[in-house]
Amino acid sequence: MTPAAYHRQKGARKVTEAFILLSSRLLLASMPPLAASICIDFYLVSWLIVGRAWVASAAAGLFVLFLTLWFVLPRSRLLLRLVARGDLEPAGNPARG
Repeated sequence: MTPAAYHRQKGARKVTEAFILLSSRLLLASMPPLAASICIDFYLVSWLIVGRAWVASAAAGLFVLFLTLWFVLPRSRLLLRLVARGDLEPAGNPARG
């Protein structure tokens, strides 16, 4: 919500590089708390329905899944793209000179 409110107050007809950077940072900062709140909701509802101890492990696994899909996977694809383009050498290979 913050990027939209900021954008409307600063000038809805302009999109600056600073605005895009701020929006990206705010979005990235909001993702871990969102994942945590979804997992807590999952835990509470599952505990009420199932009432078993493994529900905590399932909620923790769901949190790891969110972080993997939202942070690890995009970065791994970026690294693969950089290696394929030749901008970055794979680990263990000496840099081209």
